[in-house]
Amino acid sequence: RGASPISRSTTFQSDTVDVQAPMSLNRMRQLIEEEALSAEQVQILNGRIRELTKASKGTLHRSRDESDSDDDRPQKRRADHDLKYTNIKDLKLGATLKQWTNWRLEINRAFEGAPYKYDNDRTKVIKALMHLGEDCKTLWNNHIRRHPDDEYVWESFITWIEKTVRDHGNFELNTYGEWTKARQGLDQTPWSFDAYLTSLEVELEPTTERTRAMDFLSKLQPHLQRVIELSGVNPLPQTRQEMVALATRMWEGLRKEEKTRKREIKFSFAEKSTLHHSNSVSSLNRGNKFREKNQPCDQKKDKNNSRRFDSKLYPKEFASGANEKGDRICYRWCSTKHLSRDHGKEGKDIHDIQAATSKKETPTINIIKASRRKKGHERMAERMTD
Repeated sequence: RGASPISRSTTFQSDTVDVQAPMSLNRMRQLIEEEALSAEQVQILNGRIRELTKASKGTLHRSRDESDSDDDRPQKRRADHDLKYTNIKDLKLGATLKQWTNWRLEINRAFEGAPYKYDNDRTKVIKALMHLGEDCKTLWNNHIRRHPDDEYVWESFITWIEKTVRDHGNFELNTYGEWTKARQGLDQTPWSFDAYLTSLEVELEPTTERTRAMDFLSKLQPHLQRVIELSGVNPLPQTRQEMVALATRMWEGLRKEEKTRKREIKFSFAEKSTLHHSNSVSSLNRGNKFREKNQPCDQKKDKNNSRRFDSKLYPKEFASGANEKGDRICYRWCSTKHLSRDHGKEGKDIHDIQAATSKKETPTINIIKASRRKKGHERMAERMTD
């Protein structure tokens, strides 16, 4: 049996429809409604309709394939992680080499601190213009009127600054003058001096490595040059880097010797001070012994007595200042005649108080002789006398 005409037309139509071909959302819906499609074709079209619907609403998420890697995916922009670097001094006309170099370094730090923000020439030029003087901005505006294509091109902007903002007519002369006067400072390390010298040499005509090494040696401190010459290194380094390394080793050795010498001077001074102090004390003691030896005998006795008196241990039973009857008493001498505070008063010597309080009061005894009758011859003698 052959297939019916209806079935043959349906099969023909379903085979001729390409469901994978690019088409709009309305076209896919029209095919589902009007065309006789197989179940597989309808499923494919429904899946495409769902994806397009999610994409139009912004909710479509691509499933990550196993072959994807973090390096292949672009990094997400995070402007909130950028660092704001605004401590940059304005660059003015006639800037010196030091000012120009510092300005370039500060601008580059600002770009590195905010890589997402300054990832194009437009933002870089705008950031640099924010830190230019008013005269420089006016000159740049005049330049872009004549060359409008250079307005937001970083290379054109930085080239214009090198030619216009700096005093280009006298710049090389000033730089060469600074390089000629450059000398290592007293407390300046060799590597720090090399960095300063290199910043000047960048703006001058290039020279050979041997010339740069010898120029560096000639600009070091005189005593450091002498140490390098007497070090026995033969031949001397032929490159700047090797010369800086040699000068650094010699400089550190000189610093250690200087610290050791200062420490020895300090210790010797301390020993002399100690010896002088001990000699002073010994001479003072000898003088005191000589004076004590030549004192009069009375003064020696008084001094010994006072020492003996001062070293006496006072009784502790009346330390409260009152005796058993409640009377106020001198806790030193157990006397109610005076108090301990009277010992230091004028006119009352402690020895007098001691003698007065130590003397015991004895009651006076009056002896009355009993009267008796006189004898006869005594009475006769009295009468004859009368």
